[in-house]
This record gives sequence, structure tokens and C-alpha cells, in this order.
Amino acid sequence: MKQVAVLSVALVTALVGSYVTWTAEETEVSDDAVPIFSAGEGDLTKISWKGDEQVVIVERKKDAKGEYLWVDSTETKKPKSPTEVHPGAEEDAGEEPDPEPAPEPATPEAPPEVKKAVFMANSQGEDIWKSFTPLKAMRELASAGVDPATFGLDTPTATIEVARKSGEPIVLKVGGETFGSKDRYVEYNGRVFLVDDATLRPLQFAAGRLIERSLFPLSEKETDRVDVHLDGKTVSYVQTNKDDAAKAFWAKAEAPDAEDETGATWIGKVFRLKLKEYADEATVTAPLEPVVSYDVTGEGETWKVEILKTSTDPVAWYARSEYDRGLTTLTESLVRNVVDDLETLAP
Repeated sequence: MKQVAVLSVALVTALVGSYVTWTAEETEVSDDAVPIFSAGEGDLTKISWKGDEQVVIVERKKDAKGEYLWVDSTETKKPKSPTEVHPGAEEDAGEEPDPEPAPEPATPEAPPEVKKAVFMANSQGEDIWKSFTPLKAMRELASAGVDPATFGLDTPTATIEVARKSGEPIVLKVGGETFGSKDRYVEYNGRVFLVDDATLRPLQFAAGRLIERSLFPLSEKETDRVDVHLDGKTVSYVQTNKDDAAKAFWAKAEAPDAEDETGATWIGKVFRLKLKEYADEATVTAPLEPVVSYDVTGEGETWKVEILKTSTDPVAWYARSEYDRGLTTLTESLVRNVVDDLETLAP
């Protein structure tokens, strides 16, 4: 019965805490979106999320193909502890407790599981980046004289650091969540704000939400030309009537008025091919041999893609594209759709 009483007190305490957190929104100062700090477009250079399980760094970079966002994500999962048996369970059930077993040898604690990923950000990453220029809160909360624990800011769950060209980095403390909507309490410079969860969660879980999986940035309707390089020869296709979806078709460049259904089928497979994950070239020890390369042209840009495979079994498939800025892995079933039909593209 003592255990039941303890659990009842804990439950009441949790409910009170949840209610306080939920009703804390009512101490709002303004109903309008509030900029938390000052930052204009082009001012940001880096955004970092640092928590117990996720460390994410998003950085703006630039090369000959233009600007892009590069993400470095490290996720650390601590091992789960063995399930504990609550003492007194047998007594509560009206049963005689078993004799206390001899203590078992201590089991070494398993090391944490660390997953690291580096990749280019997708369009959602660009949206998150824009949302920090500046970061806007749903509202500012009256926090003077309020216990920081009310907002979960006595022991913040994470910090966000925003590096700017115009001044010192901005450091934000991330606290608890509101009841239901799970929006986050954020503290900056002694002020407490309520920030939409949809703004922060993609940053926190970047490895699953912000990874770019396309091998080039063009859709089929935006593409003018595809040049396929195979065995020292090039087969070129152009999209005729590209601006009229009802009349558009693919044809060989030397005969732009004659629809080429075989080429169109293969090109459709190229557009469905997506990368699996980004690879660390330093860890790829098996020799890679080129299979095919192609250039995709549209919107005034040309993007080169090369498909490769390991020369030893088991075969693994890779792509190297200008758009993704490095080596990536491919799913065999998808890449097979592309490479198995290459012989149909003979000039």
C-alpha cells in the first residue's frame, strides 16, 4: 500500500506540473509573432542544435555551382537499462515473496550507439534556414518572477546557437513543451518565448527530415536535355514541346521531331532514381568502377551524375553527383532499373 501511495503522489505532482506548463501560455504579452533576435537574409552563417541525443550543425556553403546548406548530424542513443522489478509486488498480490536470489555479477554497461551523417539539405532545410532570419515566436510570455522550471528552463533540453555576420552568435535555451501542441519554450536574453514546434523539430531531427535525396535539382518538366555517356559514346535526348505538357515528348537530339519512346522510358527511370544515404569516401575500401554517366540540363544549368559499382562481391552501388557534392549510396533495385536498360540506348 505504501507503494500505491507514493505512486499516487507522483501522479498528482505530474498532473499539476502539466497543468502549470499548459496554462503558462496564458501569461502572454502579445498575440502577434515576435522576432526573438535580429538577423536579415544573408546574415546567417551557421545554425547549431546541441542536446543530449542530437547535435546538428547546419552551415551555408558555396562552390562553383552556387550556394547550398551542408548538415553535420550526430545522434547518440544511450543503452536502455534492464527492466526493474518493483519491490513489494509479491506482498501486494498477497503472495509469499520468493527467497532473495544471490546477486548476479555486474554486467558491463553497453556503450552508446552513435550515428553520424553529413549531407546536403533539401528544400525543407532551406525553409528552416529562412525561418531563422529572424526566428519568430508565436508570442512572448511574462516570465518575471516565474520559476524557470515552469517552462522547463531550469534544466534546458538543448541550446541553439545562431552564428551571424553582423554580430556575436545568438544562444537560445530550449525548455519544455506545451501540453497537446508540443510547442517549445525558448529563452533568450532573460526573455521567454513560445516557438512553433514545426520550426524546431526538423532542425532537431535533421538526419531524418532534412536530407536531400535527389541526384539533381530538376524535375522532368523543367529538363531540356539529357546526355548519356556510355562506353566512350554519347546519346543525347531533347524534350520537344517542353512547355506544353499535353504535347511534350522525348526525342533523340538528331531527330527532335520523332518521339523516342524507348529513350523516354529510360529517362523516366533516371528521374525516379534517388540516393539512399551519403557516403564517407574514406571508408569505401572496395575499388569503384564507372557504369554510366549522364548530364541533365534545364533552367540554364547542367548537372553531372556518375553511377559506379564496386568491382568485388557483394556489389554495392554508388553515385557521384555535382548537386549532392560527393559520393552517395544507391538502392540496388532502383539503380538496376537504370543500368539494366542501357543497351536499349544504343546510338
